Parts: sequence; C-alpha cells; structure tokens
Amino acid sequence: MVPKTHDPTMHARFARFVSIALCVSFLRLSSMQNQRLHYMTVHGMQQQLQSSVLMHEHLPP
Repeated sequence: MVPKTHDPTMHARFARFVSIALCVSFLRLSSMQNQRLHYMTVHGMQQQLQSSVLMHEHLPP
C-alpha cells in the first residue's frame, strides 16, 4: 500500500490537535496573566491601605 500524502482524516485530526493545543496554551497564558493581575491588584490595595494608615498616623490629633 502506498501511503497517501494528503489523508483527510489525518489532516482533520492534526487540525483538531493544533486547535486544542492552542486553546490550552491560551487558557494557561490567560490564567497566568489573571494571577499576575490579581497579585498586582491585591498588592496595590495593600500598599494604598498602608500609605493611608501612615498618613492618618502622621496627622496631628
């Protein structure tokens, strides 16, 4: 048997595999960015809280 160079089933399977891999990598990247954004947001809120507390402490009663 001579293997066909363009097998439609193999092509569809490869396309599906590529699309799944792209989706997985995109989801992983977006989750990493969401974690970084979440960390930066929480860190910024903590810094703002600390600076506001310091401002209140430095204000004269």
